[in-house]
Amino acid sequence: MNVFDDKALEWDKNQDNIERANVIAEEIMRRVKIKPAMNAFEFGCGTGLLSFNLTGLFKSITLADSCYFSQSHRKNSQILPNYLS
Repeated sequence: MNVFDDKALEWDKNQDNIERANVIAEEIMRRVKIKPAMNAFEFGCGTGLLSFNLTGLFKSITLADSCYFSQSHRKNSQILPNYLS
């Protein structure tokens, strides 16, 4: 594991991180004219906090991150397995 993997283990438990993802998602919804047929791509998604706030607004959201933990975390997640890739 590297430093990012170590931080990822606790990232979703930190209220500041959760709140930041919520604020950014709200800004995206405010500034982007999202249509149900649109697809989204989040590069550097980490644990996926931001994209989880946007589920249901896009046809699909593809998450990408070079962090090993992020890849295995999402792969093993049972949260919306058919929506997030």
